[in-house]
Amino acid sequence: ANERPYDAIYERAEALVRAKPDLNDITLFSGHQYLDITGSGQSVLVTYCGPDKSVAEKACREIGEMLLAARNEFVQTFRIRRRFFRRYSRARSVDPRYWETSVTEYRLEHREPRQR
Repeated sequence: ANERPYDAIYERAEALVRAKPDLNDITLFSGHQYLDITGSGQSVLVTYCGPDKSVAEKACREIGEMLLAARNEFVQTFRIRRRFFRRYSRARSVDPRYWETSVTEYRLEHREPRQR
């Protein structure tokens, strides 16, 4: 998987946590890069300890927008080598048209928090 998009996003998340004392941590969760499942995307979890929830919401929104802006950088195409395929698979019915696969595009969805 391409790790380049994450570098800038993680650096920004770390900078936000250092700059804002109310922020405890910012964590990114990603779907597995080899699964082709619609909707398995990325999410941002921000933990905070201060009285002002808006600080955490702004940080979450900023990191989420960075993920969304970099979404095309997470998509890659992998070729399955014929030699590898023959060596490790005994399946004779596999159609060669499907030997090239691609990773699904990650999606970020914003959902409003539930009212308690």
